[in-house]
Amino acid sequence: MRLPAPNRGGGPVKDSILSNCGAGPTPKVRWACRPSCSRTAADVRSRDGSRLPGRREMVRFGHRSFRATLERHIFKLAMASSCFSWRERALLAALAFLGLAVSLYLAANQVGMITSPWDPVFGPMSSLRVLHSSLSRALPVPDALLGAFAYALEIVLDLAGGAERSRTHPRLVLAFAAVAFALGATGVGLVLVQALVVRAGCSLCLVSAVVSVTIAIAVAVSRELPAAVRTVFRTGHHGEA
Repeated sequence: MRLPAPNRGGGPVKDSILSNCGAGPTPKVRWACRPSCSRTAADVRSRDGSRLPGRREMVRFGHRSFRATLERHIFKLAMASSCFSWRERALLAALAFLGLAVSLYLAANQVGMITSPWDPVFGPMSSLRVLHSSLSRALPVPDALLGAFAYALEIVLDLAGGAERSRTHPRLVLAFAAVAFALGATGVGLVLVQALVVRAGCSLCLVSAVVSVTIAIAVAVSRELPAAVRTVFRTGHHGEA
């Protein structure tokens, strides 16, 4: 069946076209309704004459919300890829646990529970000179005991938080980095004291220093710390849910 030609001058065919644009085109006027609906949003009317939003207007209306949602999802993906994996965090926790065990052993010697520390490189007498030096006795508590407490805190901060903690708990990441950097700087300082002040060596003290410096370097070169800093400045000192 042949369709009637369009009525350019107006009339019942044109009115039928405009009314069908709002309610949905029918097969008889599908060829004429499509160009009419694609012209402007003002041409689209419902059956009662009220104006309906066109396709371009709807795109403009949802552009900002869609862009914000997209940016938020991209930010979440970037933060997730910037975090330490559980395997990396377990490795850092194992290193910190080694430092904790060494510090507890050295603290036992400083409080008198162990008389002769084990030292296969410098010997027990050299380790005793380092552990009972004037600098070690200057603190109210043994310095090795303070190191053990710092390592235990580092283990807790390392394992705390989820897989996206740089986004959800950025201040937890900052606290972990602060403890790691403090232990690393202390390890470097104790090595310098042994070489320049005490002029004696302690093998287990060097092991503890190497562990603390290794963890500090791992935290410094990772992308988790800068990601947590960006989250803090982005969300106003609070993490995202």
